[in-house]
Amino acid sequence: MIRHVIIPPVVIWPSTLKDVSAAATDASQGLPGIVALSSADSPKKGMAEMSRSQRRRTAQEPWLSAAELQAWNAFMRVQMRMNYEMNRQLQSDNDLSLADYHVLNALTNAPDGRLQVSDLAALIGWERSRASHQLRRLCERGLAERVPSEDDGRATDAILTKAGREAIDAAAPGHVALVRRLFFDPLPDELLAPFTAALEHIHVHMNFNSSLPPVPW
Repeated sequence: MIRHVIIPPVVIWPSTLKDVSAAATDASQGLPGIVALSSADSPKKGMAEMSRSQRRRTAQEPWLSAAELQAWNAFMRVQMRMNYEMNRQLQSDNDLSLADYHVLNALTNAPDGRLQVSDLAALIGWERSRASHQLRRLCERGLAERVPSEDDGRATDAILTKAGREAIDAAAPGHVALVRRLFFDPLPDELLAPFTAALEHIHVHMNFNSSLPPVPW
């Protein structure tokens, strides 16, 4: 059971939210997308989504367009605020950091509560050294263990302990309540599907075009 999903927020301008009704399919890649808005639907000049040809023409330009900059700034504001609020709630209620929760959640959802450290790092989106450091802190508290990998003797596996499972079981209800209140409650039901499609589209691209190894599954 997935206990914890942090969705990187993508903000669409409030006055155009009602105009987005469905997710489209990217015919060239078979990936989900979002129906583009026409310039007539946009409340401000330059707010309409650019076509693919326009994006290709501007791909080499050093600065974001006005619409791209507004979307990016909105994303960063929501992401940073959500990270702060989640970390604060977890520390206050459960004596866990958000980084602790990321690791425990990944192990909870892994087969037999076990992952190679390199896979754990890729799943969370961290460098391996950071995952190893965080895992060491959890091991010191008895919430996880480090053992030689069953699949590769040169690698190390992270294992969720009974205490670790109890810790995340206790923390999950409060964490989920916060995410629902701050993130999902203000999101209209009709926008959930296209919102998710946009994020999944971006994530698939990042998974194979960024510096970290691809997510193991």
